[in-house]
Amino acid sequence: MATTSDRRRAWTGPALFSYGFRPFFLGAGVWAVLSACLWLALLSGTLALPTRLDPVSWHAHEFLFGYLGAVLAGFMMTAVPNWTGRMPIVGGTMILLFTLWLVGRLAMGSRRCCRRGLELRWTCPSCWSWRW
Repeated sequence: MATTSDRRRAWTGPALFSYGFRPFFLGAGVWAVLSACLWLALLSGTLALPTRLDPVSWHAHEFLFGYLGAVLAGFMMTAVPNWTGRMPIVGGTMILLFTLWLVGRLAMGSRRCCRRGLELRWTCPSCWSWRW
């Protein structure tokens, strides 16, 4: 059985997924710019997302669960290994976590996920245990 250190050294995929701060900080930065542009378009009325939230509530939700969630995830995936002495999460697990974050961002703009409060369940990991 390979240790975490062995898996880290054996990772030959993209360097983007070799440390937690890389995908999440990059995603947070890109999402900050993109969501600010989307919010201005929503606020001015030139764009309408199929969501139950008004533009201000959408902006608050995406700031808390989109931007801040990515920043905290990147920070914690970098700081916790330093604090505990464990090697960071790399590879497939990191790709899966980042993909879940991206799915949450896409779910807020999808008509299919705007029923019965599914937006919150997709974007808030602590809410995944709620009953459907």
